[in-house]
Amino acid sequence: MKLEPADKELKSLITKLLTNYRLFFSKDGVLNSEGRKLFENIARIVLREHPERKEIISKVRKKPTIDNIIKVATIYVDEDEVYELLNSNYKEF
Repeated sequence: MKLEPADKELKSLITKLLTNYRLFFSKDGVLNSEGRKLFENIARIVLREHPERKEIISKVRKKPTIDNIIKVATIYVDEDEVYELLNSNYKEF
């Protein structure tokens, strides 16, 4: 399956968010201010290209937890890859 340019950009931004967990998330697994900025870029593209996904984006905006981010991420990145990205840079404190 060939990805559209917007989907490639989304995959790149999601990868950046997940591989830099400590930079973009607080210790309790919620997006920090820098993470929210990056997620807003993701949300803007998703809503422009896929307006039918407004509900999931709204849910993440209200509750920006790692679990909700994963729900969005698995739309654009294979689920196994999502967990691999998280596990590559995240270790429990």
